[in-house]
Amino acid sequence: MSELLRESQEAQKKIREAQRARDDLFAGMTHEIRTPLNAVIGIDQLILIEDKDPTVQVLAGKIKKEGETVLSVVNRILNQAVEAAGSSKKEGDITVPALDGKKVLSIDDTPINLKIIEGLLGLTDATVVSVKSGHEGLERMRQEHFDLVLIDHQMPVMDGMATMKKMQEAGLKGDIPVIMVTGNDGEEYQKMYEKAGFDGYVTKPVRKEQLFATINALIRERKEEG
Repeated sequence: MSELLRESQEAQKKIREAQRARDDLFAGMTHEIRTPLNAVIGIDQLILIEDKDPTVQVLAGKIKKEGETVLSVVNRILNQAVEAAGSSKKEGDITVPALDGKKVLSIDDTPINLKIIEGLLGLTDATVVSVKSGHEGLERMRQEHFDLVLIDHQMPVMDGMATMKKMQEAGLKGDIPVIMVTGNDGEEYQKMYEKAGFDGYVTKPVRKEQLFATINALIRERKEEG
C-alpha cells in the first residue's frame, strides 16, 4: 500500500508539472501571436481614423476584417471564446471617453504599441505621455500627476505586475485608475489583475471599442463613488 501511495503521488506530481508546462506554453503562444496581431490591427485602426480617402478606407476595412478573422482563429486555438468582432469581455459604452485636459501615462517596451495607444487616445484630446519601461514610468509618476495609467504586462526587467507593485510600495497608485494591457484573457487573469490592484484590463490586439468601454466604465465608477 505504501508503494502504491508513493507511485500515485509521483503520478499526480507529474500531471501537475505537465499542466504547468502546458499553461506556460499557451501563455507564451498567446503573447507571441497577439503581439504582431496587435501591431497589424492597431495600425489599421489608426489608418481608418486618420485617412478618409475612400480607397484607403476600403482597403483598410479589408485588412480589419481579415485581421479580426485571424484573431478569431487564434482565440479558438488558444481555447478562448472570443468572437472576431470583440473580446470575451462585453463591450459597454464605446463613446469617446471624456479625457479632455487629462494626462495619461502609457508604459510599454514596444514602440508600435505606444503609437497605437497614442493614436487611439488622441481621439479623446488627452495628453498622452509614453515611456518604454516600468522604471521610466515610475520616475515620471514621481515627477508629475497622471489621471490614468496604462501598463503593458509583458516587459523585460520589470513587467506590468512588478510595476504595479512598485507603484503601490512607493505610494504612487493612490486613487489613479490603472489599466493592464495584456495578451492574456479570461476570468483567471481578471481575478489576478484585480488582486494585484489593477482597475481594469484590455486585451491585445488593443481595439478602440474595448479600450474606450474600459475607460468609460472607470470614469463612471468614480463618479458613482464620488
